[in-house]
Amino acid sequence: MPNATAPQMLDRDYLTVAQTAAYLQVSTRTIHRYIDSGLLSASQLVPGGTVRISASGIEKMLQRK
Repeated sequence: MPNATAPQMLDRDYLTVAQTAAYLQVSTRTIHRYIDSGLLSASQLVPGGTVRISASGIEKMLQRK
């Protein structure tokens, strides 16, 4: 269930793993598991760089649950 105190987070195009975890009220490890399993899509602009999750990807995942 999304964090009700942070609705503005999805106003951004992309969130970090930590921001996504805070929004969904789960651990960052859980977000990585969602990404690894294909439940949540993520982008990495450069190899070894920061992973970004699209706000639309979060909404799609929540609709599937």
